Amino acid sequence: MLTAEEITALKRRRLEIDCSRIEMVGGLPGHKRVYRGPGSIRQKEDHGFEVKIYATGKAKLSDTFSVGAIPAGTLVGKRSVFRFRAFDGRGRVWEGTTGRPDTNVLFGHKGYFVSGQCEEITSTEKVGVKFKRPSLSLRAFREVKFPRNAGSEETLTTAGKLRGRSLSTDAAKFDVCDLGFLLRQDGDTFELDAQASGNSLPARIETRVDEALRFVLATQIPWSLIVRCEAEQEVTTVRSPSDVRSRSRLQPPLRFTDLDDDGKVWHLFGLYLSKIAKHVKPRLHPLSGQIGAVFKAAEGSIEAEALTLGVAVESVLKASFPRYGRLGAKTRADLKALSGYLAKWTQNPSLVKRIQGSLGGMARASASDRLFALVTKGMIAKDSFDAWKRLRNSVAHGDWPSKDLQIFVDLCGQMTVLLYQLIFLSIEYKGTYTDYGTRGYPSREYPPS
Repeated sequence: MLTAEEITALKRRRLEIDCSRIEMVGGLPGHKRVYRGPGSIRQKEDHGFEVKIYATGKAKLSDTFSVGAIPAGTLVGKRSVFRFRAFDGRGRVWEGTTGRPDTNVLFGHKGYFVSGQCEEITSTEKVGVKFKRPSLSLRAFREVKFPRNAGSEETLTTAGKLRGRSLSTDAAKFDVCDLGFLLRQDGDTFELDAQASGNSLPARIETRVDEALRFVLATQIPWSLIVRCEAEQEVTTVRSPSDVRSRSRLQPPLRFTDLDDDGKVWHLFGLYLSKIAKHVKPRLHPLSGQIGAVFKAAEGSIEAEALTLGVAVESVLKASFPRYGRLGAKTRADLKALSGYLAKWTQNPSLVKRIQGSLGGMARASASDRLFALVTKGMIAKDSFDAWKRLRNSVAHGDWPSKDLQIFVDLCGQMTVLLYQLIFLSIEYKGTYTDYGTRGYPSREYPPS
C-alpha cells in the first residue's frame, strides 16, 4: 500500500520510488535482453510512469541503434514486451510491463541508462496475517456525480463541550453480489470500498465493478489507486491521475439526482454486476464492451453514435438472444431442399452460388427477426424497434434518414432505449428507466406495457 505521503505525491504527479534493484527482461525472439541495476520509478507529468535503470556493464550497439525493432504497422504482441520487477526501500516489489526500452550510453562511465514507459505498476505484499474479510478499495482523484442514500454526522466540540451537530447525505451504501459497498466523495477524491461477506473476492471484480459503474452512471472513472486485500495478500495497483474528461452524450439508463432514497440506481447496478461478475477473462464483458463502444462514439459525431448504436444492438441480440426469431424446422428444411434443387441447374454456376448464399442467409435469424420476436413477446417497445429499422440500414450505407437534426437526435434516443431494454432483459431488470426517445425524457416502466 502507498503511504499517505506517496498518495499525496501521486495526486500531484510527483510520485517517485527509489529502487535498490530493478530487473527488466524481454524483447523479440532472437533479441532477448536482460537489464539489471539500481534505478527508480518516476511518475510523468502527462501520464504513466518512467522506469529507469542504471545498468552496469557495456551496452550493445543493437540496443542503442534499435536493431531488431518492431517494423512500423506491426502490432506489439506479448512476446515483444518487457517485464520488470523493482525492489524499493520499503521492501515492496513493483511489477509492470513496458515496450522496447531506450538505452543511453554514458561515455566515460562503466554503465548505461535503460528507460521504459508503463501505464501502471502493481505490488503484491504478504501481510503475515489473514484478513478477516476480503476487501476492495478504489480511489479516483476527481469529483464523480453519483446518487447518495447514506449520510455522516459531524460534531463541533470546543473546550470539551459539544457545540453543534450536523448531518449530511454524502455517501451511497448498499449490498450486492455478497459485497457491502460504500461510495463517498472526500474532497477531490472519489472513494469506493467493498467488503466481501465470504472468504474470497470474485476474479477481476475491480474491473467488473468499474464496468457496472460506467453502465449506471454513464461516466468513465479514471481509477488511480486499486487495493485488493484477500487471504494474506495485499495487491496494490497504481495509475497516474488523468485530466482527460469525457464529453460523451450517452446518458445513464436511469437519470438520477443527488439522492437515491428508493435505491433504484444501485438495484440496477447490482443486477448488472451479478450478470457480468462471473466473466473471468481480462477483456470487458461483451455487454460492457458494447456500452463502452457507444460511450466512446458519443464523444464524436452523432452519425458515429447512430452507427455504433446499431451495431451494439445487433451484437447484444446475437450474444444474448440467439434462439429468438429462428425459422421453423419445416421452413429450414424447405430452404435446404430448394438449395439442393438449384445445385442441379448447371447453366450458370456463379448465379446458383449467389442464390444459395441468399437462401443460407434466409435460414439464419437476422437481427430484425430477433427484435420482432422480442416485440411480439412484449419484451421490447415497438417504437424502439421501428426506430432501429429506420436508422440502422440508413446510417450503415451513409444515407441519413432525415435532414432534420432533431429527428436524428430523437431516433438516436430511441435506439439508446432499445439497447438499454435489451440489457434490462438480459439482466432480468424490471423497473423504472428514462425514455430518451421522447422529448423531455420522461420515466417509463420496463417491461413495456
